[in-house]
Amino acid sequence: MAHFFTSDWHLDHANIMNYSLRLAFMTPTEQELTLAAHRANVESEGRKRVKVEYSRASIDRMNSAIIDNINAVVGPDDILWNLGDVLFWRRKSSDVSLYDRLKSYRDRIVCKHLRLIWGNHDYQLRFESEKPKISKKEFFSLFEEVHEQKEITIEEQRITLNHYAMLTWNGNSKGAWQLYGHSHGNLEPWRKANLPNALQLDVGIDARNLLLQGKRNQVPGDYRPWSFVELAQFMQQKTGQPVDFLTSLPQDL
Repeated sequence: MAHFFTSDWHLDHANIMNYSLRLAFMTPTEQELTLAAHRANVESEGRKRVKVEYSRASIDRMNSAIIDNINAVVGPDDILWNLGDVLFWRRKSSDVSLYDRLKSYRDRIVCKHLRLIWGNHDYQLRFESEKPKISKKEFFSLFEEVHEQKEITIEEQRITLNHYAMLTWNGNSKGAWQLYGHSHGNLEPWRKANLPNALQLDVGIDARNLLLQGKRNQVPGDYRPWSFVELAQFMQQKTGQPVDFLTSLPQDL
């Protein structure tokens, strides 16, 4: 049984293709429009957001690639942790229920042990909300566990799982890792400049190549989970950098 980690699939979410530059799934025309939209956004310092329309075929290519990439590395008896933001669903524009839509994707994933950390886009999946769109029974037919945050241990390695990046976490001065998503790789320039040796990692599918090769994903196969073995190899390059551990006498004494 191996352990894998992923985040921020955003299945069926057309706008994430624009926001996270998922060019690998777009037609050439969609790629041109998307890059032009990003240039406009940069030139306006973020004040101008240009919307791009994507074909259903492009969205389906994205969905299928994410699932195929999971099945290529994660086996039926492995454990897959998703750190949030699974699916984007709108009642008014969908011809099927939230449960049926999500189940159609879940049925294509061979891993039997899918566990979830709540993400901000998972509000529709919260079965304990005042007006739930999915029942508790339906939810747990798709996911084995769900948590706001979870501390786990694999081969004596302590790991804190949260949808968001954290500055401090339990055991961060003693070699514990923190894995997160949410930022789609956009936090990495700041983190590398300020906390290059922190034992934490964005395991979202958009961040993988930014971390490994310094550039965004180029082909559909780049969007895949991290194995625990890969994470251990990545973390071996770091010394640890706890920000709340005193290394000198405070100036305010």
